[in-house]
Amino acid sequence: MSNMNDVAKEAGVSRGTVSNYLNNRPVRSDSKASIERAIAKLNYVRNTAARDLRASKSTFVVLIIPTVWTPFFAELTYWIQKNLEGQGYKMILCISNSEFDHEREYVTMAEEQRVAGIITISYSDLTQHVDAEMPLVAIEKEKTGLFPLVTSDNYAGGQLAAEAFRERDVTQYICLGFDLDSMGAMLSRQTGFTDFCNEQHLSNKVYELPSSKQGRDVLKRAMMATLQEIITDFSDQKIGIFAISDAYAKMALTLLQEMKIDVPNKVQIIGFDGGKSSQNALPELSSIRQPVELIAQTATDNLNQQIRGEGKRHPVSRDILPVSFTEGMTTVKTK
Repeated sequence: MSNMNDVAKEAGVSRGTVSNYLNNRPVRSDSKASIERAIAKLNYVRNTAARDLRASKSTFVVLIIPTVWTPFFAELTYWIQKNLEGQGYKMILCISNSEFDHEREYVTMAEEQRVAGIITISYSDLTQHVDAEMPLVAIEKEKTGLFPLVTSDNYAGGQLAAEAFRERDVTQYICLGFDLDSMGAMLSRQTGFTDFCNEQHLSNKVYELPSSKQGRDVLKRAMMATLQEIITDFSDQKIGIFAISDAYAKMALTLLQEMKIDVPNKVQIIGFDGGKSSQNALPELSSIRQPVELIAQTATDNLNQQIRGEGKRHPVSRDILPVSFTEGMTTVKTK
């Protein structure tokens, strides 16, 4: 029996476009014609019972995340599961390693198993391939406008990092980023940082590093070369390095320590995420902390509303949550 994925593949369109067509939402005329031809060729019959069964009986929610090997994702997973349990759901954890094919497999599994809903953190365009009727909340990225989004105020976080450096008498502002074409949240962090620097006439420079997806060794070599260049070029400056994730900030700290560079007196570092390695842990890194508990609460509340039949708000909600600066050992104390 053909399913919606088969129709999308045959028509050469996304699963989301097929879902829009089936739910009488606007679809381009050429896509509509392709979908109708595919439905006729495959003898596709929509299973409307699946949606009803999912909504009325399932207590399982799928959480799709890239990894658990960072404090931020580990902490977020904890709070999402805790909130879902409080609302009567059981969580199925799916770790994608940021592989789009794995993400799509998990979505297909969720739809075939008729789960109650999905919460996803994906840096791809995953939601284009999800049935628009599926209760779903995206964290950090959602481009279709069909599903609710919960995200931190990444732009304000970049500004906050630059402001923290200014308060600590930094004279050369550095941003460590990577190829940001498909990473809207990361781009917002970088842009917030550089906009603040430029508006305040502060000397700044952005260095693009390989993505961690290219392998830790590749990233480590590139970061070491970049840090050596920074130390050489700005040897007479008080350097502030803003890394657009805590993982990058931690690697920068380790390499600078290997180079015998004094952190924080010569080089100060601020990361982004502020995840905790344990509930009462004191932060090693100074960081822009995402409101992890609030992200989890907002996402699960929104999903629960959809599952309970209250539907999606129109226009579909875009919750942008405030961030804060957490001082660790990688910035100097202010007077």
